[in-house]
Amino acid sequence: MASARRKPATVALDEQRVEVELQALRQRLVEEGAAKLSAIKPKALRERVVAVLAAEGFEATSTWLRKPLAAQLDAALAHGAVLPRKVLGAHLRGATAAELQRALEAAERAGRVRRVLRGKAESLAGSSATLLSAQQLGRLSASVSALNKALAQVTRKKGLGLLLGDVQQVLDDAVQLVRSASTPGAAQPHQPLSAAASTASEATGSNEAALRSTLEALGAVRDTDTGLSYVPDVVRRLSPVVPVAVARDMLLLAARRELVELRPEGGLGRLSAAELELCPPGPAGARLSWARLLVGAQS
Repeated sequence: MASARRKPATVALDEQRVEVELQALRQRLVEEGAAKLSAIKPKALRERVVAVLAAEGFEATSTWLRKPLAAQLDAALAHGAVLPRKVLGAHLRGATAAELQRALEAAERAGRVRRVLRGKAESLAGSSATLLSAQQLGRLSASVSALNKALAQVTRKKGLGLLLGDVQQVLDDAVQLVRSASTPGAAQPHQPLSAAASTASEATGSNEAALRSTLEALGAVRDTDTGLSYVPDVVRRLSPVVPVAVARDMLLLAARRELVELRPEGGLGRLSAAELELCPPGPAGARLSWARLLVGAQS
């Protein structure tokens, strides 16, 4: 008589192995965001560690074990980062396109994500990003549109020009509007840019303190041979106490006060996307990645 088919014996799990696998997976999830379930073998071990990590707050899908998408999204947009929408999938691992869309919609409803336009691309910023209100956008559009119409008219008629003072006034009003947006509730008097800038930002005690911290950070990371400070290192040094956006503004303020000379990268495209976000903008959209303390700042 044929013997009965035996069921395979259940493999007993080594508790030490389970703990080692748990620690390794936790570290991987923190660093990489997700891990494929198929890579965790055998099945009994996979079921055990997934159950433990899911209870700790990690998310398990049919194919992935991942850091919660909301946490991945917050981390991707931390420290003032602004990411093009089309590259966000590279920062949030273990998600389908539909899951990613749902996570974005939930984050936007909760106010943790802001959609912004940079160039022609829709991008995403964190809740700390300062955006122009609908009213401010309308005022800015009217101001810039008036200048565009004037420019179009003078370029069509030979010998017709624009007064420098008129153009300067339009640009001053636009810059003043943008500056006032970063200081909610600030008065918006119609005055020249130099007076507006002094009133709205440079004269405030908090900005002066941030400016001093920025100059100190420049000196701390300065290369003794070249005298140059690498701007991303300066901003990272300030990040525990000064937001990235404020640090960039302080570097530009220091340059306007002739305390610092800001220089762009040499044009070789060596900066990463993350480093570019730490550098203030310069002429023609170039990022200013090097700074030199001038004599007035070192006295």
